[in-house]
Formats: sequence, C-alpha cells, structure tokens
Amino acid sequence: ETIEESCWNPKLRSLMGVIAGAGLAETAYLTFVKLTGGNVLCLEDSGSSCSDVLNGPFAFFPGTQIPLAAAGVVAYLTALCLAVSPLFFRLSPEQEE
Repeated sequence: ETIEESCWNPKLRSLMGVIAGAGLAETAYLTFVKLTGGNVLCLEDSGSSCSDVLNGPFAFFPGTQIPLAAAGVVAYLTALCLAVSPLFFRLSPEQEE
C-alpha cells in the first residue's frame, strides 16, 4: 500500500467524517443556544454552570454579536466536507490519467 492509497483510505475518511460531524453538531448546538438565549444542556454538576463559557467575556467575536462557537461550525463543516468528499467524488481510473 502506497502513501497515496493510505491517504484516501475510505475507512479513515469515514472516521474523520464521523468525528467532524460530532464536532459540527456540538458547535452548531452551542451557536444555536447562544443566539436564542436558551440554556445549555448540562450532564454534570461540577459546581459551575455549563453556560459560564457561553456567557463569558470571550463568547463573541470582538465588536460583533457573532458567537465564537460559529467559528467552530465553519471549521468542523470544512473538515467534514474535506474528509468525505473523496468518498463521493472518486475519479474513475480513466479520469486519473
């Protein structure tokens, strides 16, 4: 197996897609909660609120009302597209030459 073949490994690409998809879901949820003013679902009671970070001084891009979590949505969406797009748009052997 060559380096090029291992880089385009469908199983690895699928795993990267699942991880990026989970990150996308989480950051999209946090962005939605921040924009709607809702409460974050908190599974653990650690003494501080799960909303502390979303309500902190660095929750928005400086000088805007854009939640910083939106950057995570863009980043994870990009990673997801880059990970799985070769699985859907694989060139045929004739096109590769």
